[in-house]
Amino acid sequence: MKRIVFLVITFIFLSCKESQKDNDTYNAIEKLTHLVDLQNKTFDLSSLKGKKVVLNYWATWCSPCKEEMPSMLSAKEKLKNENYLFVLVSDEPVEEITAFKKKHSYDFVFLKSIKPLNNQKIYALPTTFVFNSSGKKVDKIVGAITWDTAKMIDKLKKIK
Repeated sequence: MKRIVFLVITFIFLSCKESQKDNDTYNAIEKLTHLVDLQNKTFDLSSLKGKKVVLNYWATWCSPCKEEMPSMLSAKEKLKNENYLFVLVSDEPVEEITAFKKKHSYDFVFLKSIKPLNNQKIYALPTTFVFNSSGKKVDKIVGAITWDTAKMIDKLKKIK
C-alpha cells in the first residue's frame, strides 16, 4: 500500500513539474496568430523567425506604457546590431493605435490583438515578454521599466 501511495504522489509531482516545463518552453512566436497589422491584415509571423523579440502589451490610455516608450526606443537603438525586433501589441481599435503611432513617431512594429488581452492572461499593462532567436520565452516583465539602462541592455545582449 505504501508503494502505491508513493507511486501516485511521485506521478502527480512529475506531472505538475512537466506541465510547468511545457509552459516555460512553448514557442509563443508560433502561437501569435491573433495579431493583425495596422491595415487589419494577419501579421506575417515569418518576419519574427530567427529574431529576438521584445513583445510589449500596452494601451494608448496607459500612462506607464507611454512613459516607458522613450527608453524602449533608446534600447532599440542600442540593440540595433543584436537582431532584436520590438513589437507593441494593443487590443484597441486599429484607428487608435495608428493615431498614437503617427502622433509620437515611434519606430516600433505596432500590432492589434484581435483577442482581448485578458483572454490571453494579460492582466496588467504594460506586460512584456522577451523571446530568444529560437522563439523561446526567456523573460516576462510586468509593469513599466527603464529599458535603456546598462544593466537591462547587458541582460538583453546576453540572450541568444
